[in-house]
Amino acid sequence: MLNLDKILNVLSEHSGVSYYFGDAIPPKKLQNAKTHIEVPSDEQIYALYDFTIFGSAKEGAVFTNKGVYVRYLFEKYSISYEKLG
Repeated sequence: MLNLDKILNVLSEHSGVSYYFGDAIPPKKLQNAKTHIEVPSDEQIYALYDFTIFGSAKEGAVFTNKGVYVRYLFEKYSISYEKLG
């Protein structure tokens, strides 16, 4: 079974430019990601990888407590950790 704690450990080691983890996610980027990547409101975002050139975070990958959500070139994808498990 997939271990969320291990995933979060790996993600936290790679924080940097265009990649934000936990409390280091800027509020505006967090809100844009929730809205444009369409993260369900009941999920907690742990990490955000911003794919945009100017840093709006309207496209990117979001890692939540339940799965991964991606929006890239106006296409949206998601997968639950349960399905990966």
